[in-house]
Amino acid sequence: MVLIAIAIILLCMFILDYSIFNMLTSFLALLLAGCSSSSPLIPDIFLISLYYQSYPPNFAPSQVDPGVTTAIANIVGRAQLEVRVGYFGICINPDGGSFLCSNNATSLATQVSVDQDPLNLIWVASTFKDSIVFPYLMLVYPITPYLNND
Repeated sequence: MVLIAIAIILLCMFILDYSIFNMLTSFLALLLAGCSSSSPLIPDIFLISLYYQSYPPNFAPSQVDPGVTTAIANIVGRAQLEVRVGYFGICINPDGGSFLCSNNATSLATQVSVDQDPLNLIWVASTFKDSIVFPYLMLVYPITPYLNND
């Protein structure tokens, strides 16, 4: 998988001219900076957003236990937390105000109550960031033009 990604990056480098390559590098740098601080606009750059949203239950015949949606709705209550995940950090918005960002999910979890995060979305986001997100391949991307032996 990593070799395929490197091959795609190298192919794009040779096909695209360097002005597009520089724009892509700038975009990747912004993407890496996403959710790394609470500065304006930085929390708006993220990979995935998880949030609580109330909605009417949708019962379908394929559901083994249709009552689960009602049980989960009762657990969630009136929570309105939003969690955004970046490559190097997580941002939370516990009450619709401003975002709090950190690279430490434990410190963010201490900022909210159980009623604000009843299903542990901060932990889910941290697990996603630590287990699935791999930013180091993107750090290699800017040096690929120098790998050309011409």
